[in-house]
Amino acid sequence: KNKEMVFDIFQEVKINVCVSKNHTLAECKQLTIDDLKNEALVVHDEQYLKWYYEEFLKNTTEILFTTNNLDSIRSAVKENIAITIGTDFVVQNEPLIQSGEAIAIELINPFHRPFYVGCVRNEYPPLSVADKMYINELKNEFNRRSNS
Repeated sequence: KNKEMVFDIFQEVKINVCVSKNHTLAECKQLTIDDLKNEALVVHDEQYLKWYYEEFLKNTTEILFTTNNLDSIRSAVKENIAITIGTDFVVQNEPLIQSGEAIAIELINPFHRPFYVGCVRNEYPPLSVADKMYINELKNEFNRRSNS
């Protein structure tokens, strides 16, 4: 809405559900909120994920705990005690996912509008050559990570 601000989009962000490789949902390619009925969740103590839970999952799931301790979240998922949610660009680098001990599955939510990772900046003064190079390198890094 502020015409002096520019938002350079790097990539659209999706929500993934992370489950143990032994979880009954592990074979799914995509999930809906209804698929998560009666599941116990552990949620990383991050503003966006807590908001997402409150807005979309609260009525169908139960939070077992919320924490900043990633090892606790990993343990609960690995031991098939709970599932968790996360953004796709974070989850793709999760050691449990990379080792195959957990599976990341895209959560389809028709009620959630897309959101993006990017760079917010003033339109004026124009970016310097170094600033443009830096922003392009960030975009390229997001592209490399999302394509790997």
